[in-house]
Amino acid sequence: MKLTAETVQAIEKVTESALVKIGAADIPGKVKLAVKFAWAQPPREILLNGERVTAVAVDIATVFTPEGCFHQIMDAAGAVTTAESVRALSVVLLGDDVMLCKSAYDAVGTDVFLNARYWTTSLDALTEHYIS
Repeated sequence: MKLTAETVQAIEKVTESALVKIGAADIPGKVKLAVKFAWAQPPREILLNGERVTAVAVDIATVFTPEGCFHQIMDAAGAVTTAESVRALSVVLLGDDVMLCKSAYDAVGTDVFLNARYWTTSLDALTEHYIS
């Protein structure tokens, strides 16, 4: 397909705007922020690959559905509350090991996260295989 200079500019503008909107802009700044969060977080007990471990987990990208995926859960005090299902790409620090992980958890409001589960993954597994 032949592309005019105007079409190329339009592709660049839409692509750049979309990457900024989804948070893919300023990668060096986001990496520094992930390191800063890792330093600030105390180790917590998490479920990693089906096993309970004490580690630091830092979300580096989260996915929400536009309409939200809300459901009822019981909190630690036994009260029923509404939570939103969240999926994330995370970095998990287990001692000196740094692992890239997919994760899922229930968010209650903006500061309570319950039922977190982490699975190790690889950069290759993040590739959109259907795009050639």
